[in-house]
Amino acid sequence: VYWIGGQLNSTFDETSKNWVGYFLGDEVNGRYSYDEGLAIMQSASNAALAKNDGRFRYSNFTYQVASIYGDATKWSQYVNNCTDVASLDAYWYSTPFDTASWQNEWIVNIDPGHVRTASSYGRSLDALKQVDNQDNKMQSVWQFVENMYGGGDTNNFQGYITPEQIKGAAINSIIHGAGGLIWFNQSFGGPEILGNVIRTAQTNSASASYPLVQAMGDINNFIHRQAPIINTQSYDWSFGQYLNTMLKAKDEYAYIFAMISGEVGSNPGTRTFNLPNRLAAATSVEVVEESRSDRKSTRLNSSHTDISRMPSSA
Repeated sequence: VYWIGGQLNSTFDETSKNWVGYFLGDEVNGRYSYDEGLAIMQSASNAALAKNDGRFRYSNFTYQVASIYGDATKWSQYVNNCTDVASLDAYWYSTPFDTASWQNEWIVNIDPGHVRTASSYGRSLDALKQVDNQDNKMQSVWQFVENMYGGGDTNNFQGYITPEQIKGAAINSIIHGAGGLIWFNQSFGGPEILGNVIRTAQTNSASASYPLVQAMGDINNFIHRQAPIINTQSYDWSFGQYLNTMLKAKDEYAYIFAMISGEVGSNPGTRTFNLPNRLAAATSVEVVEESRSDRKSTRLNSSHTDISRMPSSA
């Protein structure tokens, strides 16, 4: 098992290949004043750098680091001066926030009609990347997704995330460039208060956590199987309006990861994909791991923009 954090015990030393990184702190920007928090982060960062052992520095932040509140230049120092990998936690499906106002607190646009959708997980990553890029150097950004409930208490309980939502949040995050996924493995509200969602699901199949952890496992395994594709360089291409997409190519195949974008006018339904001209020679399309494929049912014209019709779930 790989570990990100301090030295657990005497078996961890400089040669431990499973000890890959240092954890500088969780939500430091939300628990202290700006100056106090930055001093804590900088101290932990300097201690990690002093070891000079090649391990990366990781920290998770509250959403305020990518919000309209405070000084954006100051917030960027938490990310740009301290970490090699950063994430923020915003549990869009289950946090009991006021959807009429929370989407207005971000430095990116989030359509009020699509706040509690998978697209918001990708948009929060866009916001973190915007903060990170203030020094014109990009680091790896990771995504937190709840595997049960993301609220802090039982007040205004909105319900647990669903299995389908877990999968959508994970894939939309990857489409938006997540270099890693972290699962929020606690549930502080609703009928079940759990300190370890996964362990509960392993020991109690009657728990509401059981189908949620199954879905988490399904998407984890899917991502691992697709990792050789996901980890290749993405191509810059727009497949059309109202789409969040990622284009990859490996071993003579092109791979399109696609979901609806969460913009105004973005709703489930049939989509038309505008394909690059170099894909005009394609003769078939397969929906990966869904046992669905089609021969070239829609004619591709290489002298114009290539198009192909696919169901929105593809």
